[in-house]
Amino acid sequence: MIQIELFGCTSAGKSSLVKAVLQACHDQDINAVTDDEFVLKQVRLNWTKSRLVRTLLVDVLALFTCLLSWRRNREFYRLSIRTISHLPAVVGWFERLNLARNVLKKVGIYELVRRLGANQEGVVVIDEGTIQTAHCLFVHLSADVNLTEVSTFVGLVPLPDLAVYVTQSPSIMVERTLARGHKRIPVPSYASVDCFVRRAVDTFDLVARHVALKGRLLKVEPQQRIVANQEDQTGLLSARILEILRSETDRATVYAPTI
Repeated sequence: MIQIELFGCTSAGKSSLVKAVLQACHDQDINAVTDDEFVLKQVRLNWTKSRLVRTLLVDVLALFTCLLSWRRNREFYRLSIRTISHLPAVVGWFERLNLARNVLKKVGIYELVRRLGANQEGVVVIDEGTIQTAHCLFVHLSADVNLTEVSTFVGLVPLPDLAVYVTQSPSIMVERTLARGHKRIPVPSYASVDCFVRRAVDTFDLVARHVALKGRLLKVEPQQRIVANQEDQTGLLSARILEILRSETDRATVYAPTI
């Protein structure tokens, strides 16, 4: 299975693009599933309809797997724990635990797909995976973004086969976040949301530059343009996925090397 993660700021449009890509893959007879569906399918529990039950099952399976992969990812775990522990005191212990749980869950899902999907054909489309944990670790109203730690993060985080950076105009993301709210913005105002979004943009722009150097980045820009620079690591299927992403972003133009 090829792991494709969509990452980016809150309200950039990741979830909408995931749904469109999954539908397009199905229309072209490409085996494509979400990360949650893949995990539950491996233990024959994908028939479960309750969203709460599905979430709890995935949480348990992913957290168990991340513990099994402790040795492989221990440096990333250490970075995550250090970053969370150094957050300002205004960030309560419950929020810190939730941030840690989210990071461990994303790594666990990554490891499940990597291990169990190694001999399977198809695509796992992940809406906010291991790369997105940068948002949990570094984007807070109470602390400036530590760009040095962000650079270290990219060197340690488990990377998917293809990382799709979904961007959007900051002003649009501010408006959407104001309308939807965000759990890490307790008292939403234009100023606080604008600060939160701009810190997220700074974080993900830096992350994307580092991921691009590793040859695994595809960038979807606000003008519905795709910029690709990943190497041909997944062959014909990867080319078909790129075509789907292009068509689902309003017939975007592809720049940089062909895969």
